[in-house]
Amino acid sequence: MEKVIYLSFAQGTNIDGPKLAQSVSAVMVRAGQGIWEDPLFRYNYQLCIDNKIPFGIWWFCQPNMPANYQVNAFMTVWNSLPVKPVVIAYDVEEIDYRDDNGIMQKLFPPTRQFNHDNVLAWCKQIKAATGAKVGIYTRKNYFESWTFETDEWYQFWMWIAAWYLYTGEVPPALPWNWHEYKLHQYQGGGQGTPGVDPAQTCKEYFNGTHAECLNFFGAKQEQTMAGIHDVNVPMAQRAWVMEIKTNQKVNVGYQSLGVDAIILPMVGMPWDGNHQTVIAEPTFAGRFAEVNAAGVSVIGKVIIDASIVTTEQHSQPELDGHNVWQNLVVPKILDAWHIGPWSQSTLKPSDFRPIKAIIFEMTSGMDHQNPPREIVQFWQTHFFRYVVDKFRVLVQAGAVPNVPLILKSTPAWLQKYSVETGCAEWLYLALSEPKLESTAIMPDLWSIFKYAPGDEYRYSYVPDGYQKRVLLYEFTAGKQRMSFATGTAYLSKAFTDASRLATFLGESVVIPPVEPPLEKTIEERLTALETEARARGWKI
Repeated sequence: MEKVIYLSFAQGTNIDGPKLAQSVSAVMVRAGQGIWEDPLFRYNYQLCIDNKIPFGIWWFCQPNMPANYQVNAFMTVWNSLPVKPVVIAYDVEEIDYRDDNGIMQKLFPPTRQFNHDNVLAWCKQIKAATGAKVGIYTRKNYFESWTFETDEWYQFWMWIAAWYLYTGEVPPALPWNWHEYKLHQYQGGGQGTPGVDPAQTCKEYFNGTHAECLNFFGAKQEQTMAGIHDVNVPMAQRAWVMEIKTNQKVNVGYQSLGVDAIILPMVGMPWDGNHQTVIAEPTFAGRFAEVNAAGVSVIGKVIIDASIVTTEQHSQPELDGHNVWQNLVVPKILDAWHIGPWSQSTLKPSDFRPIKAIIFEMTSGMDHQNPPREIVQFWQTHFFRYVVDKFRVLVQAGAVPNVPLILKSTPAWLQKYSVETGCAEWLYLALSEPKLESTAIMPDLWSIFKYAPGDEYRYSYVPDGYQKRVLLYEFTAGKQRMSFATGTAYLSKAFTDASRLATFLGESVVIPPVEPPLEKTIEERLTALETEARARGWKI
């Protein structure tokens, strides 16, 4: 599902438009409330236009004010807009405010009948006057308490507020007899939207594919970016990959997870309180043995954090002078990967644990420091090549297994630093562009993978030459909690074409039969996923 946020005066003016455009699929902009225009509406409206962000606008219902005043106020704003959005919503809820004594109070409509008539009148008049898609933002309990059921409601689309923190409902329950919703607000104000942080934003999903989202908001879909997979491969035929972090424990058998591969940390770069260090992950050998014994493929992960250059005061001449054995990271890869102690003169591929690939995950620790920009730009790119080029020397010498090398990062980060330049002949990409940030605790992996973006999804950016080299797509950013895991219980989820992953794993990936061969609607896609879940033997 597609990530959407709303903007109002509460987020201020310190918004990075280009970054926001890369982190969300659409924005709902608050235009006003009652008879008042939002003081930052024009700023947010122009920000969306300038950065080509699909957007709609919404108006906050003043619950004790007659509809005609609010209709006139909205239309004054609407008529002044040079670019008319095609999506409008009416925010129907109580108002929290502080009285003269500073005590929090709630403002409700004077009566249920007043509110019912008022909301219906506003929506019908605005729809007739603008020709736009008019919808209602509300909570199920509030709307059913302050309106009456009537078929007239269902001409308006639903933006439902159902925070997982309180409801845990997936999908959310809807008021009266609405059978579908377009937007689901699943989380209240909190940080986590690139381009808007540190200001807080509520989080929503668009209930549909990327193409459906763009169509709803009236935007034209760009076809230049690489897709997440071959569009002729249905979602239910994509391979599933998950990551288990160092401080996590899975309480079920690895084989029962139903995944095609598991990513395990091999090398980390933690801060020990005084220094940034490079360590061979001590849990890797044991975890690898458990996962491998269960017949599940393992992909090793190596952290690459250029901030160690400045925290430990390394210089370019020093690092450029390192050979393979002096490299800060490569020997640690060997420590984790090799079966038992190793020596330079006796390395041979048969003495290494049979992992299927290595992911080099670029982190942005240096971005949070304060060196000059040109220093950051240089080292983010240079440090990756400092590690990987030396590692490839061992591969070319036949000293270590020749496994696929994958760079994991975000499209925005790659666009900023271009670390992958000159590597397209041998490097693959794992792109992280989160679309699922639920706070619900999911009971199984199927409950997560059914929310993976649809067939039409396109990345916000893919480097030149890599359109066909994207191997994995991580759509949860490691934030999704699972009931069968302890520790922090945040597990990353990724997927790719099963046929492509089989090539890298060197083995057959089981593809359950799914009908129809291509999903065109959400309902059809979920049906296919249910079929897959049953094929994997999961209770649904």
